[in-house]
Amino acid sequence: MQVVYDNAQGMELNTFLNDPKYTDQLINSRVFYIVKPRSEDILKFGISGNNDGKGVGRLQQYRLTYGTHDPSNDCLGVKVYFVGRTNYNWLVEANNSEIAKRELYVKRYIKRNNLIARGRERTTANLSHLKDIMFSFRGEDLPTEQRVSIRETKGRTKRFDV
Repeated sequence: MQVVYDNAQGMELNTFLNDPKYTDQLINSRVFYIVKPRSEDILKFGISGNNDGKGVGRLQQYRLTYGTHDPSNDCLGVKVYFVGRTNYNWLVEANNSEIAKRELYVKRYIKRNNLIARGRERTTANLSHLKDIMFSFRGEDLPTEQRVSIRETKGRTKRFDV
């Protein structure tokens, strides 16, 4: 996994999404992210672009859901703490991708160690602990073997225009 953004101070999601330095790297990618909505006291992690390679899609949904930060209202907005990516490969099924396996590994670890906060992708673990869990996973994309179909004819095709 290639790290696109990693900062313990975080960055406003709106700033992140408006910066081509980051968003250009998320084109044709599967993405693992860690964010924190300002209205909640938990970290959220997840994946984006797993089925279509549009890694920025889920992050844009967060911007729509939680809004953009406004100094007059501290509850609006989302902070991004980590974004990692792998290249999108259409030969790899979504559940066989490194990103999906990494997310599942983190979810299982959090559940096993009672660090869940309301829902599977929300956690009470601190940022450094969550990144340690995520980086402890070792895996890679597993391409699906393509099936080769051999077509056999049952004889000559009849023509009806003669």
